[in-house]
Amino acid sequence: MKKIIASLITSLIFTLDTQAGAILYEDVKELSEVKRAIEQHVQSDPGNVLVVFDIDDTLLSSRRFFGGDTWYNWQLGREVSHEDGSKVVIKERNKISCIFAKLGTLYELGQYHATEPKAAEFIARLQERYDVIALTSRSPDYRAGTERELQRAGFDMARDHLLAEDTAFAYRFDDGRSKRPVTFQNGIVMSTGLNKGKVLTDLLKRTNREYSAIFFIDDSRTNIVNMHEAWKDSETHVAIFHYTRADKTVNDEKLQNALVSQRTFDEFLKTAFPERHASFSAGECN
Repeated sequence: MKKIIASLITSLIFTLDTQAGAILYEDVKELSEVKRAIEQHVQSDPGNVLVVFDIDDTLLSSRRFFGGDTWYNWQLGREVSHEDGSKVVIKERNKISCIFAKLGTLYELGQYHATEPKAAEFIARLQERYDVIALTSRSPDYRAGTERELQRAGFDMARDHLLAEDTAFAYRFDDGRSKRPVTFQNGIVMSTGLNKGKVLTDLLKRTNREYSAIFFIDDSRTNIVNMHEAWKDSETHVAIFHYTRADKTVNDEKLQNALVSQRTFDEFLKTAFPERHASFSAGECN
């Protein structure tokens, strides 16, 4: 029965897919669903198309819990799902100090894999026909490790994007909550946790681009909501996909191993860089 209902919902969405405004696709577990939606739309409206992908747990997933996207949310005090069905919130004493000062190191050391075995091939085929960019919440400070892991997984985001070759944007953007740095280079927008809906709207103005259709894929419910809010009244057709393939559940072993890794990491800092460790311990994170 659930499969039948899901099929009916998908059929209804595809029927509406040629309309302007924001359309939401829930619980998308295969990038092939995105492909079908794009093909469905361009059959009736073959205009210029932009496809926008999130990175963490959308294009790439961490090979380890420690330093990965779910670990990051757990460290920030957000509720995460335990495999037994309960919700887990980190205890204050277990939070890593100065997380943003250390996160860049974890991104540099961590390894990632594509969320789907043929994801890179899928992106390459899209790039043959459409403009494709990545829009991540990561800070520009983490660009080097981000680009390395994308390339290692087979993604070439610089192949086609909105800027001329060897051109980059770097600016501070105010999304109404805070003003933070944004960079756009090699097909990747680093947005420092800003509202992605507003960042994308602003970026298209800066690059003087207009599209008849935009397809946005992200695993974060917050980003999905923000994108829908930003584009819901637009004359542009915007299809928003909540990508839920990545397993975001935790278990006791993952949590314990993460705490051990955290203590080991801090012990290394204390031994190798005692002044820096002392600063972090005192809450001096810059």
